[in-house]
Amino acid sequence: MKTPRFYRNSRLFDFVSIFMVLFLSGFLGTCYDSLLYGSEPISQQYLDAAEDYHFTIVYKLDESTGMTGTPLTGYRLEKEFTRFFDALELLPMDFIEKIKLKKVVIVKGLKIEGNDCDGASNDGLLALDEGFERSTVYHEMFHILDPFMDPKSDPEWNKCNPKGFVYTGNDFYAANLDSSKKRQVKKEKSDPNLLLHFVSEHAASFDYEDRAETFSFMIDEGKNFLKRAESSPSINAKMNYIIELTDRLGILNQAFWKKCLSKRPKPMED
Repeated sequence: MKTPRFYRNSRLFDFVSIFMVLFLSGFLGTCYDSLLYGSEPISQQYLDAAEDYHFTIVYKLDESTGMTGTPLTGYRLEKEFTRFFDALELLPMDFIEKIKLKKVVIVKGLKIEGNDCDGASNDGLLALDEGFERSTVYHEMFHILDPFMDPKSDPEWNKCNPKGFVYTGNDFYAANLDSSKKRQVKKEKSDPNLLLHFVSEHAASFDYEDRAETFSFMIDEGKNFLKRAESSPSINAKMNYIIELTDRLGILNQAFWKKCLSKRPKPMED
């Protein structure tokens, strides 16, 4: 049956109306953001705070880093950087400058080499996914300061683990294992007590991930972390290693750790 002319026109009118509403919403939203944030996707107070910490806020990822993500603007970006600066309050003001963190970017749907990722770091750049956990901030910061990143390794760290332990690799990178090490990994995976020696399953993937996880849990959990250390000689040894290393590098001294591990940090706000 032929569609009546009025019905056809009303459908066209509805389509045009919807299009105009969407167009005007986007246009007015852009104008509002321009008035509120100026030429930057974030207000000046956040840029000033970043300058105080000696790093720069960037808004998108360079493809050369191997990382991708959708840029955030306006309220969503400010909400994430409010959470980021809250995380920094558990660290000394000069920590960022000492570890040579230069740039911070927060995006939606962060990926590294095509894999979903909560956070990543690369040559002085810290990238975070929208909705990141506070512990992720500290984890990635330790990667930046760690003097023993892959392919380097520190035999002193490995002494903290059970005798014969072999790191297993993770979803991003496979561990370089010969046949004997593969047999050891298979044996480790069948040990129900293995993870008593690590703060998380991810920590058992590589030595540098183990250090970053231990560092992040120490700061994020504070006093609660000591309970882990008291029940695990491995975790206790790793805690002492982190304290000695950061003190020796002049990044975090003994007084900081004594205070950090004596209190329970407040939960991070959503």
